[in-house]
Amino acid sequence: MKNNLPLVSFITPTYNRKELLEKAILSVIHQKQNIPFEREMIIVDDWSKDWTEFFIQKYLDKYQDNIKYFYQENGGVGKARNLWLDNMSKNSDYLIFLDSDDELIDDCIYTCLKKRQELRERWEYENIVWLFYFCKTQYGKLIWTKNILWWKKEIYITYHDFLQNKIKFEFWILCKSIYFLENTTFRFPEDVITETILSSKMHKYFNEHWLKCIIMDYIGRIYTIWHWIQITKTISPERFKKNAIGNERILEIIQNDLLLFWYKNSYWEYLFRAWINWFLYGDRIKWINYLKKSLKYQKNIRNVVIYLLSLLNRNIVLFIYKLYI
Repeated sequence: MKNNLPLVSFITPTYNRKELLEKAILSVIHQKQNIPFEREMIIVDDWSKDWTEFFIQKYLDKYQDNIKYFYQENGGVGKARNLWLDNMSKNSDYLIFLDSDDELIDDCIYTCLKKRQELRERWEYENIVWLFYFCKTQYGKLIWTKNILWWKKEIYITYHDFLQNKIKFEFWILCKSIYFLENTTFRFPEDVITETILSSKMHKYFNEHWLKCIIMDYIGRIYTIWHWIQITKTISPERFKKNAIGNERILEIIQNDLLLFWYKNSYWEYLFRAWINWFLYGDRIKWINYLKKSLKYQKNIRNVVIYLLSLLNRNIVLFIYKLYI
């Protein structure tokens, strides 16, 4: 690695995605260097059966100083990300979570580093932890609306924005590495698949330490939407259970703040997701408990109707789940 250049670390877990993974690798390799930087890309293969390592070997050979490959046996995406976080270069300046079905726009890192320079000139650099940017599908459609920016080129994200569910794209970002290097509690859960648990911890911590995040008016990534739909719409009892547990853990972190600041709508959203997943999983005691809590905090028509339908037919609730979740 060259001296005095920012080191950007890319964290890329993968599982049976060799063609998509190749696109992710190429998007890192072909980043513009208008502002010079160094890069390290760690690929953690979670027990792929499609010969991923052999497929990408040419890149591992050619860029052996920049691209590293690890293999683990069925540890899950959370463990894969944590494996890299725990072995990230101690000299890393910034990290970016780049899943194997993502591609960076070719000027993504340049644009983010340029924004960092602007922040430094405005004496705000040290307090900015994350730079968020927008994402589009392979068909050119935005994943989420940019209306949050209105007429501005950037906007600060507060902890209150997070509590009110205004932010919907937690890890499509550039983040300072130091917080992951120094704080080992900032790790992904390994038994459930939800990034929001880690986001909850980090947003709460940043708020307590007067640190800030910024959304930029910039599209920095291409996301393979059909693969996301395939994964997120998977229906199985185990997935319902993991979704419910994930919501419980998020509430453990932010429930007191949701109630303290009277964000009843957000609190109800988490309760609703918990009870509908426990219902579909089949844990009667837990779903009734969360249903009672959700009705206590918000007796809206949708909640009551879904409750009544759940008494009649599970398949109706399953259909609603597919539309809503």
